[in-house]
This record gives sequence, structure tokens and C-alpha cells, in this order.
Amino acid sequence: MKKIIFLLLLQITNIQALEIYCEFEEVYPNSNIQNGFFLFKDKKLRYQYYNDNLYTIISDGKEFFIVNNHDNGVVRKITDKVDHLNAFTMILEKYPNIEPVNTYNNVIVDLEKNSKNFYKRISIRSDDLNLSIYLNECEFLEIDDSYFKHFNIKEFKKIF
Repeated sequence: MKKIIFLLLLQITNIQALEIYCEFEEVYPNSNIQNGFFLFKDKKLRYQYYNDNLYTIISDGKEFFIVNNHDNGVVRKITDKVDHLNAFTMILEKYPNIEPVNTYNNVIVDLEKNSKNFYKRISIRSDDLNLSIYLNECEFLEIDDSYFKHFNIKEFKKIF
């Protein structure tokens, strides 16, 4: 009987674990727009811009790294101003049990849900940064851990 309860709890826990792919469009107050995609799994994040002149942010669940898109051998650890990234990760980690307005340190995050009960817009506001992230083409899927390595970065190809 204990084994059955343990297996049932394990199944419920796995159902709650979010693994997701989303395309995004960042919109800034000055009307600048950036596009890309993100992957999220078990506190790990990959936030990648499509523009080769920009970068990819990767978190192993503990630290954040920035990788140049045009030369993925150039990797830097992000050591300051990570509150925005932590707030974004926290929102994804707590899904679906999260309020529409959240504060993480000095970062305010507003959430708008879509008809599928996931987010369609995430607004991030602070003294340093204001932007809206519009989420498109979100898919819940299994994501291999190899996509969250900041060295020898593995190209992600959407296959659905």
C-alpha cells in the first residue's frame, strides 16, 4: 500500500513539473521589439533571441550565463542585475499556482492568461527595465537537459 501511495504522489508531482517551449516577442516602451524563444524545465531556463547580434541566456537552475549568438564560444556568467531573470523564472516555476500580480525584490510582474490558461503576456517593471513579453506558440513538451548547458551550446530545433 505504501508503494502505491508513493507512486501516486510521484505521478502527481511529475504532472505539476512545467516543461515548456514558447516563442516570444519583447516590446519596450520606446517601441523596440525583439523576438526569440525560451525553454523552461525544472528551474532551468534558456532564453534565446533570434537575432545573431544578440545572445542567449541560460540558467542551470542556480546561475545565469550569457552566450553570444554569433559566437557561442563566448560565455559570461551574469553576476549582477539578475532580479528580472529570477522573477521570470519564479513565475514559470510556480505555474499554475500564481497570482496575476507578483513582486520579486523590486521587480513587479503582471500576468495575463490566454484561453488555454497559460500566459499570453508577462509585463516586467522595475527601476531598470520595463517591457512586455508576448508569448506565442507555447507547447508543453519534454525537453532534454542538454539544451540548458551554457558551454558547447546545443542548437534547439522545433520539431512539432
